[in-house]
Amino acid sequence: MGFFRKKVEAPKPPEDDDDIQLSAFVLLAEPLVFTGNALVAALQEDFPKMEWGGGGFEEVMGDMPQNSNAAVISQVGIGPGLKAALINTMPGFDFIPSVELMEANRLPPEGMQSIRGAGSYLNVAVWAPKDDLALRVEAGRRLACIVSVLAGLPIARGVVWHPANRVVTAEQWGSLSGDLKEGGLPTFATTLLLFGGNHDYPGTVDARTVGLAAYIDAEIEMPRAPMEVPEAAQTLLTTAKMLTELGHVFEDGHTIGHSEDQEGSWRIRYRAAETHPTGVAHWTLVHPEAPFDHEEEFGPIPKRAAKKTVKSDFGWLKRHLGGGKVH
Repeated sequence: MGFFRKKVEAPKPPEDDDDIQLSAFVLLAEPLVFTGNALVAALQEDFPKMEWGGGGFEEVMGDMPQNSNAAVISQVGIGPGLKAALINTMPGFDFIPSVELMEANRLPPEGMQSIRGAGSYLNVAVWAPKDDLALRVEAGRRLACIVSVLAGLPIARGVVWHPANRVVTAEQWGSLSGDLKEGGLPTFATTLLLFGGNHDYPGTVDARTVGLAAYIDAEIEMPRAPMEVPEAAQTLLTTAKMLTELGHVFEDGHTIGHSEDQEGSWRIRYRAAETHPTGVAHWTLVHPEAPFDHEEEFGPIPKRAAKKTVKSDFGWLKRHLGGGKVH
């Protein structure tokens, strides 16, 4: 899947081998002139419970005017334990995502038209230690906060969230990122859900996430699940919340359900990166009625995990949405 219309590399500074980088583009209708200090002030106003600024950047370059149509280099302190966020651009870079990528994100025609009409952009990047999953989640949250401030500008057209190949309009980002105010990750806005009907098994769908590996070193997939797409989306997103924010720990062979009754529970299998076609590790959720023999695919269940059930919170998403559905 082509990320941008031309095969060129997104601008990014050198990164430490011990760090993981998360980044996003904010697409703008016209050039934006701003200062680092003004951005910090907006972050402090919108997210007052979080620490912003610091590191000496305000004194050195905080009042330096930046123009998104020029070579922007600005930094913002984003809190203890994390390196400063970098905001930059590369003049002449083709920042518009491909039509193929926008279609994979199920953007409506008017949304695609809005994004294709963008005339400028800002790249925002953050870093976190590879061996600290909690800081990786927090870095993603801080990145999302900066993106939210920029995407809330009247001239904002859209957001490209790089870890997930996720593309949304600025309006969609605003409606999908409410978790930030509650101290969570905006999972809806930053995770790409891929679905497809399995033609060999009518009435089932294959579904998987893109983007979670940035936080938990694995994605989530559901093979041949006998369910409708909105229900499958709810299951994927809720499982993502369980792994990134609600403290659940999965092991290969566990089941996930509302009780110790394993007959009606989902089976959890782990698929290592080297055995998955995408080259990324996956947690595979096997629906109890799915025509899918996980032991044939993955081997016997490890004895230590055969009788362990993870208490699910599949009702979390419905409560969060007030009974609504994800489409």
